[in-house]
Amino acid sequence: MIALSNFRLLHSSEVKKFLLMIILIFLISSAPENYLLSSLYNNDTTINSPIVLWKYKISMGLLVFPLNMDDIDGDGELEVLAPIGLDLFILSGKDGDIEWHFYEDGGIETSVTTGDVNGDAEKEIVFIAGIRLYVYNGRDKLLLWNYSAFETSGMIATPTLGDVEGDGQTEIVFGTDEGNVYCLNGEDGSLLWNYTVSGEVVSSPALGDVDGDGRL
Repeated sequence: MIALSNFRLLHSSEVKKFLLMIILIFLISSAPENYLLSSLYNNDTTINSPIVLWKYKISMGLLVFPLNMDDIDGDGELEVLAPIGLDLFILSGKDGDIEWHFYEDGGIETSVTTGDVNGDAEKEIVFIAGIRLYVYNGRDKLLLWNYSAFETSGMIATPTLGDVEGDGQTEIVFGTDEGNVYCLNGEDGSLLWNYTVSGEVVSSPALGDVDGDGRL
């Protein structure tokens, strides 16, 4: 399988002054089993291979979307957000222990987005499973709300967060493979608007001020 990676440069007071740690999360194929690995590198260029910190076994043949890392619970440590097949796993970046698990019959078909969507100064977990978009509180993993697009097939584009309305609040924008783009209120999941295009929406929406009016 193709390796999927996401990395972040960290500084640690527990190691020598000039030691740089990069946490690299990736998926490898190791017949007959697959593993999710966390590896440690330092700034010594003579090291040719990673040091395995931990590994998490997954079943062969499962579809894995790009991983994400973030401190979603505010404890100062990174978590690994891994959508694998029908499951979403949140693993401790330190040791690979499962911190939270979500299952959906329709499967997890996008990467996970994180950010403060409801203005509570805490991060939320935003992802699509089956035909629903889910928003969970990152600290205690409580469901805040979910939204069904009432479509017969799935949604395969990772949601994008941004202040689309210019009101200081975060909106969630995502597309579907039935050709619809939705914009939801991040606080309560209410539909603000939707737009229909001529084909499938298979990529994440890009938000930016393209006309120079000071708004997204």
